[in-house]
Amino acid sequence: MILLTSLASAQKVKVGFDKSTSFTSYHTYSWPKDTVTRETPLRRLAVITEIDYQLKQKGFSRVENGGDLLLIAYGGMESDIGGESTAFLPPSYSSWTYPSVNVWYGEVTAPANLIVDGGLALQFVDAAQKKVVWQGSVKQKLDPNKRTENLKLVKNAITKLLDKFPPKKS
Repeated sequence: MILLTSLASAQKVKVGFDKSTSFTSYHTYSWPKDTVTRETPLRRLAVITEIDYQLKQKGFSRVENGGDLLLIAYGGMESDIGGESTAFLPPSYSSWTYPSVNVWYGEVTAPANLIVDGGLALQFVDAAQKKVVWQGSVKQKLDPNKRTENLKLVKNAITKLLDKFPPKKS
């Protein structure tokens, strides 16, 4: 795997991918079953919607089952000053998943003036070969008092992360 890192606007993006993979053969993707349920928090829905939008702009189609790629997302928010922390969950692909433990599981309770780190990690798994072909993560500082600004920051973070997918030919 090759690893790339960039730092911009307090966003930290890291990406790795399998250099032997031909990404031109991928056209569809699926989320794990039960990624979205009636109980899905709005913040998670916003992240999923933005990821879907960015991938559609790149020519990928979301299908409910049987996509060329399985998209697995993990995330969280953490703080070390007061409140309860829901730590960032690093991705780890296996033949099974816990649908309820993907994409920003949990809630953060923190003082009103606390700045928290939000993190998101994505893995694209080749569905036929059952192997991770691309993974990336992004961290962004968020202010719990600025929800509208946070949505823009999250959107920009996802855009920067997926700007590196699929990898450019070198």
